[in-house]
Amino acid sequence: MLKLIFTALIISWNNFQVELQSIKTGGCPFVPSVENFNLYQFTGQWYDIAHIPIPTLNLGKCVVMNCVIDYSSIVRMSVNYYDGKQIQQINNAFTINNASGVYFVHVPMINLKFEFIVVDTDYDSYSVIYACAKLATLKIQLIWVLSRESTLSKDIYKNITTSLKRRKLPYKKLKTVNQSKCPVYF
Repeated sequence: MLKLIFTALIISWNNFQVELQSIKTGGCPFVPSVENFNLYQFTGQWYDIAHIPIPTLNLGKCVVMNCVIDYSSIVRMSVNYYDGKQIQQINNAFTINNASGVYFVHVPMINLKFEFIVVDTDYDSYSVIYACAKLATLKIQLIWVLSRESTLSKDIYKNITTSLKRRKLPYKKLKTVNQSKCPVYF
C-alpha cells in the first residue's frame, strides 16, 4: 500500500512539474511585435503546429483557432480541439485598441490577463504568438506556432525556432500538436 501511495505521489509530482514548465520568477520581458501588424490580414483559420502547454489545460490534438473581427471592432477568437472523445471549444473576445500586434486577453481557464504579442507572421502561411502574464512574483510564458495549413514546412519551423532563440524566448518548451485524423470543425 505504501508503495502505491509513493508511486502516486511521484506521478502527481511529475504532472505538476510539467504544468509548471512555463512558469518562472521575474517579470515579463519586452518582446517587440511584428512591424506594421495588420489584424485584418491575420484573421481567419490557423492550425496550432506547436505551443507551450497552458498550465491546467490539455488541448489534446487537432487544435484550430479561428479569428474574426465583427462590426463593432471586437476580435472574437474560438479555439477548437479534440480531447479524444469529443470536440471542445474555448471562446474569447477582446477590443481592438490599436494595430500594434499587442493585445490583452483574459484566459478564463486560469483566470489571468495575458499580453498577447504577434512576434512574427507572413499572414499567408505562418504566425508566431508570444504571451506573458504576471502572477505576483511569477511570470507565465506561452508561445504558439500557427499555420494556415495543418502542417508547416521544416524549414519555416526551423527559422521560427531560430528567431525565438535569438529573442531569448523559451522555444525549447514547444510541444508539437497532432493534426492528423482530425474531425471537421467548421
